[in-house]
Amino acid sequence: MLHLHHLANSRSFRIIWLLEELGADYKLTCYERNKAYRAPDSLKQVHPIGNAPILEADDRVLIESGFIIEYLIKHYDKEKQFKPDDNNEAAWEAYTFWLHFAEASLMPLLVMRLVFTKVVSQSPMLIKPISKKNPRSD
Repeated sequence: MLHLHHLANSRSFRIIWLLEELGADYKLTCYERNKAYRAPDSLKQVHPIGNAPILEADDRVLIESGFIIEYLIKHYDKEKQFKPDDNNEAAWEAYTFWLHFAEASLMPLLVMRLVFTKVVSQSPMLIKPISKKNPRSD
């Protein structure tokens, strides 16, 4: 059975979504972020890096959401509904582009927005008016 270690407000949401779409049988363990908005140390007991998502599969511990997605599609997408046939070059290019776009181009913007939102909410009272002027903090 697959076992997903999920951290609130992390990239592991996409793994939950994929597992549900695949109809896979899996166990879910949820973790909350600490006061510093970091992953709890208990995740390091599962994998030394201590980041989520972490997927335990076939007596292996897998990390990195992009790799986990590729692994799940390769081993659990029996209907071939998520990855096009390698012989369809246009479909393969679109699939590969969007898979990498999500990590390389889109995710840094989302992380930056999250950071600037935290700057506003966690700034001292005298600094808040200044930090709210940043257009990325909306």
